[in-house]
Amino acid sequence: MKRSFAVVLIEGAEIQFLPTLAAHLRKGENGCYFLAKEVEPNGVYMHMTLAPEGDSSGQRGIELHLPHHVIRYVLAAEDVSQVGF
Repeated sequence: MKRSFAVVLIEGAEIQFLPTLAAHLRKGENGCYFLAKEVEPNGVYMHMTLAPEGDSSGQRGIELHLPHHVIRYVLAAEDVSQVGF
């Protein structure tokens, strides 16, 4: 079973990623977030592989390393759309 992850940023952190990652940064009622198909929280940075929007080809996508202090929380679910993302 494949899980998806919503990596929600602290308020204002999204400014650091614009315009470079604007196509991958999403905004909703829960704040700004990245959708990822893989997340590894251990280490100095949180490592994640972003899920390309509408991509079912199985390609790896973009890998991103974020400092932990810009992350509010990570939500993991089989389908994050079922919980409001």
